[in-house]
Amino acid sequence: MKKNVWKTIEPFLPIPLIAVFLWVYYLCNVKLGVYAQDDILYSTNLLTGNPLASPMDIVEGQIWHYFNWGGRTVAHTILQFLFLTGDRFIDFFNPFACLGFAAVGNLFVKKEKRSLWTLLAILSGIFALNTIWYETQLWQTGIANYLYLALIYMPTIYCYIREAEKGAENKVEKETQNVAGNGAGNKTGGEEIAGENKVISALKIPLFVMLGLLSGWSNENIGPAIFLGMVACIVILHIKKRKVPLWMYAGAVATLAGSVIMILAPGNYARAEEAATQVDISGIRAVIARIYTEFLALFVYASHILPVALASVVFYKGYCREKWQIGDGILALLAILALGAMILTPHFPHRAIFGTLAFLLCFSIRLLSGVRERIPKALSRMGILFLWAAGLFRLLIFYFE
Repeated sequence: MKKNVWKTIEPFLPIPLIAVFLWVYYLCNVKLGVYAQDDILYSTNLLTGNPLASPMDIVEGQIWHYFNWGGRTVAHTILQFLFLTGDRFIDFFNPFACLGFAAVGNLFVKKEKRSLWTLLAILSGIFALNTIWYETQLWQTGIANYLYLALIYMPTIYCYIREAEKGAENKVEKETQNVAGNGAGNKTGGEEIAGENKVISALKIPLFVMLGLLSGWSNENIGPAIFLGMVACIVILHIKKRKVPLWMYAGAVATLAGSVIMILAPGNYARAEEAATQVDISGIRAVIARIYTEFLALFVYASHILPVALASVVFYKGYCREKWQIGDGILALLAILALGAMILTPHFPHRAIFGTLAFLLCFSIRLLSGVRERIPKALSRMGILFLWAAGLFRLLIFYFE
């Protein structure tokens, strides 16, 4: 009897742990109170310097920003709308954004392997395995630039991965529908299903144009990485000789367009010229400096997540001898591209590692959940509880300092 009760309760144990985690995170947001660094600037109309009073202040300021300081219009628009709502809304909404990130990350786990435990692992991991957690989870400008944007590009690339992974399941489903549609009594029903699919496909095109544009117009390294990840999914479908939906092409083109719009912003060049007058590094010295920052990012900024990702690969492929899935390869590719793209920029702010960290975290949880039958249940639960405790410890240290 006791065993049956435990089996019923155990899958839902993460709920109070998630609630405690989000409550402490909320308290940390409340404690931060006074804005830090760029927050004071972005809480004003960037053109006039007056406090934000209406959405028109945001539009006016962002137009000025695009031409004079930088191209991250999407991130800073989200940030300024948050500031317009006020501190109390931000304090309340940020924990839901973190929970949203965990929910989106949980989608990358195979459907039959998803659970509240994998969701808790992703929620905790983004704090426990993030060396720059403060600047991407507590500093509001950093949250908008990285956490909130992840809520756009992560579900977008997930849809591409899901489409690329459908494979044989789609063929069986189509054959079943065809058999049902060939019958005299089911002919109308088959036509209705086909009609619905056409309508849904048509609606997906403008949706993914918007999502692609926003994903590409996110961060200088993430936009191109997402675009190349989309291209990889499209190529995989071609190799499998499957029809590529029009929304996938539309979304990829829009993502490329968003990246171009962001990277070619006049403000980026104005900002780069200002930075060049402060530090004069060119030629071979510039190449060496950029290679150095890449290694710094990999072995210092990503020093917590990298061992976890490598251990997951060794266990999944080396010990369990499991086959790579399409989603595994795309997530690993995205992590590499997001890191590698930064070699093209003159400066690598350490918080820009967030995208790589997010992809590697989802990649690791996906691999380990895929072979969970090979891991003692008690051991896997202890690992997730350790992540939870480590993430909570970081928040409590900030709260009580």
